[in-house]
Order: sequence, then structure tokens, then C-alpha cells
Amino acid sequence: MLAIGALCGACTVQNSDDDHAFDVSDAAHAADPGEPTIADGWIVYRALEAGDGGVDLNGDGDAIDSVACAIAAKAHTDTVLGVAAESTHVLGSHIYVVVSEAEDGRDWNVDADQLDTVLVHWQFGAPVPLDPADDFIDTLVSSGTVVPPQVASGRLYYAAELPGAGAGETSLYYLTKQSPTTPTAVIDAGGANLVVRVLGESEGLLFLGADEVLSGLELNADGDANDSYVLALLDTTLANSELAVTGLALADSEVPIAADASDAHDWTVAFLVSEAAQGDDLNDPALFAGGWVAENCTAVADGDLLDEVLHWITFETWLAGNSDPVNTGIPGELRVIALDGAVATLCPEGDAGCDLDDDGDTIDSVPRWIQTTANALPAGDIVHMLAASAVAGGAHGLAWNGGRLVAVLSEQQSGRDLDTSVLDHDLVAWLDPVLGTAAVWHVSHPSGAVGTGIGGLNFVGADWLAERPQEGRLGLGFEENTAGDVLNLPNFTLNNCLAGDLVVKDTDDLDSLPVWSDFGPGPALDFDGIGYALATNNGGIVVVRGQVFFRGNEGNDNHEYNGDADTSDDILFRNAVASGCSASPMSIATSLDEPAVYSDGIGLCAFHCDEAQAGEDLNGDGDELDFVLRYFKF
Repeated sequence: MLAIGALCGACTVQNSDDDHAFDVSDAAHAADPGEPTIADGWIVYRALEAGDGGVDLNGDGDAIDSVACAIAAKAHTDTVLGVAAESTHVLGSHIYVVVSEAEDGRDWNVDADQLDTVLVHWQFGAPVPLDPADDFIDTLVSSGTVVPPQVASGRLYYAAELPGAGAGETSLYYLTKQSPTTPTAVIDAGGANLVVRVLGESEGLLFLGADEVLSGLELNADGDANDSYVLALLDTTLANSELAVTGLALADSEVPIAADASDAHDWTVAFLVSEAAQGDDLNDPALFAGGWVAENCTAVADGDLLDEVLHWITFETWLAGNSDPVNTGIPGELRVIALDGAVATLCPEGDAGCDLDDDGDTIDSVPRWIQTTANALPAGDIVHMLAASAVAGGAHGLAWNGGRLVAVLSEQQSGRDLDTSVLDHDLVAWLDPVLGTAAVWHVSHPSGAVGTGIGGLNFVGADWLAERPQEGRLGLGFEENTAGDVLNLPNFTLNNCLAGDLVVKDTDDLDSLPVWSDFGPGPALDFDGIGYALATNNGGIVVVRGQVFFRGNEGNDNHEYNGDADTSDDILFRNAVASGCSASPMSIATSLDEPAVYSDGIGLCAFHCDEAQAGEDLNGDGDELDFVLRYFKF
């Protein structure tokens, strides 16, 4: 239920000893406002030369680079590695940096130019700055998009410029803690010397894009060798595993891919195949059995090759040659979700060629799902077809938790009243996709202890939805005004928690509150949360080791938390998942659209602090204009 009481303890922000949980320390340099790498006791970030007093940190004669720095969290040391960094990666005491030669001003691979992207290595205690003679690992594939390496199953996988010379050796290599500078080539199960790119990883399954052009091979049977991202998969949990090519082409390196581990060495894999790259109309109704066409659509092909269409694979049986990839025929965009027994995506009506939700237009994005069983049909009744609201948070209005889909559905875009109020809202709903065509959107929620926790309130509006659950909790921004409209209570305010008491901090209904939802008995969606106002459309809710971190805003909350006599700051708060009454302000945050904290998942966290909001020069460069990385452990 939504907790409306809170206990907030003051939190001094200063450098601290390791013995004190949640005490905050500062990085030594202004930070590039990107995601740091946090693993194995390290926080590796990119220092911004221009924001660090114009100091040249990599010795290339300019001050325009982002330079890798490594914080050893236990020792509180901050080491400048002296290389311009594209991305950073950690394996134990080994730190790897992807470097653009052009930005770094050095010919790292000694090929008489500075045009390459390379992988370099530093180990704790080794000399700095890094040097081409000692620290170069390999040249990375750089034609097209440079995709960063990926840590999976205790190895760092990266895509080199060239494949190995041995039989079946690909351009995918890995490094380990035991062999941190000696790469091992991954073998292609088909025996080809493929050039691939790393696209991502989920639960130990590595996603790869095999490049037909660079490999000189046709891999997807479309009559050409022009496709750059033919999907390949690798089980990283199995020693000496070989990668396998699916024969299905993706549009680019940004296409969403998802995997759900159903058993050891087995996953349900969901992905969007590009009609243009595959050379086929993949959502032609003639390809599918009767009942496939949605209720408000016609059985007429859209006649184009412009869509990206949802496919799924059962990895273990596919790898053994006992099953094929399945084309669902559902066009998708932005999101794919793989669950045990079902897959889902956001279907753009324009690509489907029809008005799925029957609201008189074809501009909506509608959640669609299908069971991963033989001859399954997607739900297509109009009652199922409701438009998702593209709320902030990274989910684009569609997420999951506990094997169920969780969405924010738009009454306005769907052209339907879902909550009995005369006003349109963006409402939280859930369904069980494993039920297939029998699944129902649950828009109404219990109002008791398991549910909204607010008497008479059965509908919840949200303006922020987390991209994925963490520790069984899915973050969302709980809207006051939706609750007030549904209850017919003007100026219904819920941000009324302060120092363990119920305090009316404001009298408006304009705020959203942090909620970390899960499923209780019933099942019912349970809205655990606390009465503090989030930053507008930027709550950044993160759950780590039983603690919830979120970005509050003093102006929205009508309260001053950091003693600077204004109410204009963004504040990092923490609160125990198991308690509704223990929120503590930790530090000034930023207004950047990013998670409230970045974490290794086991208690080491970092976040950005805005010097201008803090009114402090945290990196000692004589101004208060920078973002500085701060960190803590618990």
C-alpha cells in the first residue's frame, strides 16, 4: 500500500570512512554525465577536462576529452588513467577502456594513423598514464556503430576488427581475470570466420550482430550480402560455447532484444526482425492461421518492407536444431519483453496497418503479446487493444514484473474511459500474458492493505515507469491528481510525510510520489510508496539491496532539505523497501534524466551531483558549474 508517513533523518554530506554506511565521498574530477562502471569495488568514470578547470588529463594538448578515472572505493583513491575514454569495463582488478585514437591523439595500434578504436588495459598498481607499448589489447571493429564490450559470466567479450585465422574463429574475443591480456577467439558453430558486433547481454545470453559485408558472406538467405546485423547468440554460461547465427537480420545495433532464462543454458529470446534487411513482408496475414488478424483490422497485407516484426526463439531446442525461430507477425518498436511462456512488444498502429484500439486514428502504440507455444495466436479483440502512454522512465509505457506485463495505459489515446472519472488519465494496469487471448488488463486495483492503500481508490495514474524490475520491485511515479479526480477530491495531496509525522507540505495535487510496486495475494498489484514529491517526470527510482533511492524535488515537495535557504533543488533520497516511514535526504542530485543512483547491485553506488544546485565547488576548480560524481556503500 502507499505509505503516507515517513521518518527523514538529516544526512551530512562529506568524505567519510568505510565503516559508515551511506556516507558520501566525492570523485576528484568533474564528471562526464554518463553512466559510470561499478563492479568489483571499482567506480570507473569519465572525467570531463573542460569541466575540470581546462586541465589536459591525457596529454594530447587539448582540454576537450573525457578521460578515464578509476576510484578504488575502499581506499578512496581516484586514479587518472590518462586516456580519452569511449567506455570503461571492469574484471576484478583489471580495467579496460575503449579509446578513440582520434580523440586521444595517439596511434595505439601502431598502424601509422589515428583513425581506429582500440581496447586498452590497466591493472591496479600498474603505471599511469597508459602507454601503447604496454597496455594495448586489440583494435575494435569500427565500421558502422561502435558497440561497447560486454561483461558476461566473468568474461569481457569484445568485437575485434578482424576474425581469427583458425577454422571458425570469429572476431568475437573474450578476456578473463586469469588471462587478462591474452584474448581467446569464440568459434562460430557454422565454421565461418565471421565479423560480429556485441549488441547486449541478458541473464548470461550474449546478443551479437554478424556483419555480412565485413564477413563476405550471406547469412540470412535474402539473396544479398549487405546486412550488417544478422542476429547471432552465445551461451556465455557454458565453457567453450560456440556462437550460432539465427539467419534473421536486425535493423541496427539499437533494436531491443530480450531473453528470459527458463533453465540452465536455455532462454526464451524475443527480438524484432527488419523486413527491409530480411527482404520479406513478415506481417502478411497470408502467412498465419485463421484468427491471427486483430478484430479491427482486415486480412490485407500492408504491402511494404518497412516494419520490424516480433520473433521468438526457444534457445536450447533451436541450438540443437529441433526448433525454428517463430515469426509472430506482430510489428513492434522500442520494447520487447521475454517471459516464461510469452513474449510482448509495443505495436505501432501505423505499422500494423489498422486502428487497433478503434479510436479513429492509427497513431497509437499498443501493447501486444503472444504465448510461446505451438500455433498460438495473439490477442486481437478490441477490448484488449489499449494504447500505452510513453511516460518517462525508459519503459515507454510497458514493463514487467513477476511474470506479468505492467503498463501505463492512456485513456485519451485509447479513446476509452477506464476509471469512471470524466477526465482522461494515464493508468497503471497489468495482465498475465501466459493466458494468451484470455488475458485481461487489470486497470482496477484493490484499495486495501494490498493495493493502493487509500480507501475508495481503485485506479492509479503514473507519469514515470521504470524500465525493468529490481529485486522484485517495479518503480513508478504515483500521480496525486489522478487519485483526486477519481475520488472527486480537489487538491488531493499525498506528499505529507516529514520527520516521522504527517505534515501538510503543500495543498496542491500536482505531484507524483515514489512507489516500488510488487504483486501481492490475489494476485493484486501492491503500491508500496512514500509521501515525498518526485522531480517532475524524473523520479529515477532504483532498488538496491533492500533500499529504494529516488530523486525528489524541493519545489514540488514545498520543503527545503539541504539548508541553502531555497526550495529549488533536486535531492537524492533513500528509503528502506520494507518501511514506509524512513526516507532520508542524502545529497543534492541533478536534473539529468538518469537513474537516481548507479550501482553494482550489492551495495556500492554512485550518482551525479550538480555543483550549481549544491552551491559548492566539489572538484576544486574554482567554479560551481560542474557535475561531480559522488559515491557511497552500504
